[in-house]
Amino acid sequence: MEMIGKTISINRGNTATLRLKRKNGNFEVGDEIKFSIVDMYNYNDVKMQKTVIVDQPSQFAYIELEPDDTRFEEIPYEGLEYRYEILYNGVKTLIGAGRPDNNIIIIYAEAGDK
Repeated sequence: MEMIGKTISINRGNTATLRLKRKNGNFEVGDEIKFSIVDMYNYNDVKMQKTVIVDQPSQFAYIELEPDDTRFEEIPYEGLEYRYEILYNGVKTLIGAGRPDNNIIIIYAEAGDK
């Protein structure tokens, strides 16, 4: 997985850890962070969604992507682009809709099984 700016590149089926840093203060126990992957042009077409509950105060929060999190559809060799959103405590979008290039996740193909 690679993250350049706010663009994430990952191969379908890989694991990854997204680390979020709080600018001021700490994430607190019980804070909820929701990570969603959506269609590039339709935010209502949710491909994957994962919610993380913070279990200890920290300046950082982590979202663990498991292999099945990126296996929601077949991916052609050249990859597909989606949008992602990170929502904090259900009320504050940390990364989401805005400029056309600020929240893209590119998922590339994985090799098939024999």
